[in-house]
Amino acid sequence: MVTDKRKLIEAVPVLEVISRGLTREQCDPRELPAAVDRRWAARLLAACRTVLFASLVDDPSAHPEEYAGEEAQAKERERLVRIMERLADWGDADNAQVLAEAREEVRRSNLPPIPPDTDDLGTIYRQALAYNGYDRHGGLHKVAAIARRCRTRRERKGQWQGTLGELRCTLFFSQRAAHHTGDAPEGAEFVLVRELYQAIRTRWREAEPEPPSVLDPFRPGWLRPTGEGAVGPGASDSDREESTRGLIRGHTT
Repeated sequence: MVTDKRKLIEAVPVLEVISRGLTREQCDPRELPAAVDRRWAARLLAACRTVLFASLVDDPSAHPEEYAGEEAQAKERERLVRIMERLADWGDADNAQVLAEAREEVRRSNLPPIPPDTDDLGTIYRQALAYNGYDRHGGLHKVAAIARRCRTRRERKGQWQGTLGELRCTLFFSQRAAHHTGDAPEGAEFVLVRELYQAIRTRWREAEPEPPSVLDPFRPGWLRPTGEGAVGPGASDSDREESTRGLIRGHTT
């Protein structure tokens, strides 16, 4: 989907951030530019992660409703830049906390559009089909079990509860049941469907970007594609070469 939201890479000098993140890796100025080339080549993953992060994460100015005014936007931008600097630091190349923070920012900036606010059953059920419960949960029986649990909680608590995935699965099951029986929900049943849809809308910030990434560069352990030891700071050239071959095999198999 094409978007006109301003990205962080448009507001921040990424190369300067990468350089600051690599300040611990000093090189002899007399060896420039060869030394710089070696330094970047050995730490290509950290640099690429930083550029990807800046390309995927929204600049705070893209959300004026959340960050009103230049001061608030500048403060949030500084926070994001600190994450970029830690991503660029080769010493944190497999730091689970840093990568988790980066993944969360990417997720928040790439949420699918929130479903429209509507009481029209046709629109609600079209939104229900955007979530294929059969594929995500393993078939009809598991989808039905999730829907029953959510419905039971609704009857006991008086409101829809559960994860966003469970609620969307329940709405999907409602649509499929209505399709197969030919009976659209009416009266009190329609009210329940409408409440379920509104509960999904309020939980939308928990949504995952769609489609999900096949190869997540912010996943901890990404430096160990072959499962034979870490390829991180201090690794030998042969270790890095084996890591690259493992990644290539993963893409071609």
